[in-house]
Amino acid sequence: MKFALTIAVALAAAATNTLAAQTVIRPEGPVAPYSVIAAADRPDAPNASTSAPAAPAPDASGLPSPAITRIAPYHPPQVAPLYHKYIEPGQTAQPLASADKVLFGFHQLESPYLLLTIAGAAGYEQAVNGSPNYGTDIGAYGQRLGAAAIRDASQDIFSDSIMASVLHEDPRYYVMGSRRKPGVRLFYAISRIFVTRTDDGTGTPNYSLISGYAGAAALENAYYPRDNRGAIETARSFATSLGGAALSNVVREFLPDLLRTAHLER
Repeated sequence: MKFALTIAVALAAAATNTLAAQTVIRPEGPVAPYSVIAAADRPDAPNASTSAPAAPAPDASGLPSPAITRIAPYHPPQVAPLYHKYIEPGQTAQPLASADKVLFGFHQLESPYLLLTIAGAAGYEQAVNGSPNYGTDIGAYGQRLGAAAIRDASQDIFSDSIMASVLHEDPRYYVMGSRRKPGVRLFYAISRIFVTRTDDGTGTPNYSLISGYAGAAALENAYYPRDNRGAIETARSFATSLGGAALSNVVREFLPDLLRTAHLER
């Protein structure tokens, strides 16, 4: 499995590099940057009466009152970055041409979240000694890590880069958000592995994801251990991968709510 380990190391390096990479945005017009301090509170505001900052008004003790800095809450850009997998509520998604979709699939390999998914899947397989059955020692975890890297990479490339281009489907997930009831959002998140949008925005069966994941499951016969090959093992892996995709949608749908509940986000 030297090849699998090499793939895992390469993906780890790509995930690290992407933290400093710039995301491509193609807005129709210029988007003004978000202000940290309200314009009316800035002494250099265009409508200020003087060029010098005004002195703070004294309080009851006769001492100047401290200046108040107002931190604006974070809002996602109105135009979603071109290669973002998840479109937030209220965002405008940019059209994806076939060439964009090819790059879209490869761009997902640079995401640090993919590395977390790979490490988590390999860790679970190691804990339960599940498929692929490499054993339970440290070397087996490295082999599972490489196999998970190849599996997830092939799923993204087959479904997002190839099949979405051929079938003219949108490979992105549109977050419903807290304006709808939790039960509706849960059903929606799970159903997106079976339903997606075409390039013109109409609903369609998610042929690109299903066929892409099927191709990735079939490819596992080239690098999985002999005991994990064959039609039955391929079908089992395909079903497990679809379940993992549904779980990822659910997590992404409700993650902002969980962060707000934990007081980690406004």
